[in-house]
Amino acid sequence: MAVHTGHRQRMKERFLRDTFDSFADHEMLETLLYFSIPMRDTNPTAHALLAKGGTLYAVCHMAETKMAEVPYCSRRTALLLRLLCECGRRVLAGAEEEKPVYNTRAALKALALELASDGEETVAVLFDNQYHLMKVFTAWRGYYASGAFRASLIAEPALLARASQVMLVSTHTNRIPRPDPYERATTRYLADSLSFVGLHLVEHFIVSGSLAKGVLEDTLGQGGAAELRENGALTGEEGTND
Repeated sequence: MAVHTGHRQRMKERFLRDTFDSFADHEMLETLLYFSIPMRDTNPTAHALLAKGGTLYAVCHMAETKMAEVPYCSRRTALLLRLLCECGRRVLAGAEEEKPVYNTRAALKALALELASDGEETVAVLFDNQYHLMKVFTAWRGYYASGAFRASLIAEPALLARASQVMLVSTHTNRIPRPDPYERATTRYLADSLSFVGLHLVEHFIVSGSLAKGVLEDTLGQGGAAELRENGALTGEEGTND
């Protein structure tokens, strides 16, 4: 038994240092068995349980009578393993409940607020069809609905980057972020032009301070909302900052 002197303590210290990430299945089970089988080498018992059950999951759910066929496995061992499984299930269920609910439109709006500048300009954000960010660039400086603005300023960089979706962020420094008729018309024209070359305009946000308003949704009303939902950009209600 001298060879095992301090073995349990070393295994516990290893767990505290590495968690179970560096443990093989039999080592994990061996360590758990310390709490139901005192003063004995639990390594052979762990191997025997895995040989009988096949997997850790099967061992933890093994019937008490079947587990009793393995030497030194008492009712205490069966109870310990079942308790661990049930506790783990409850913990995982709680973790799922606490996961944030990701809302694509809310995420795009938050990104738009982050990209807002100090002056009047329009930033283009390029995505692939899974909303992976590909490129961000300043497409226009000054008033967005100016007659000099052209769709090619967006389309050419987007096509070169092999993007499939575009979001625009226009900053207004001196007024509320409510799109005017010229901005609505220009955005609708741009959406149609980009669609012609295979690009989808997800949304055009007008930003002022901590507020943002989507032009497409504002322009198209319920039809626009339906279109955005169909394309994956509107997956829930927008915030109250509009």
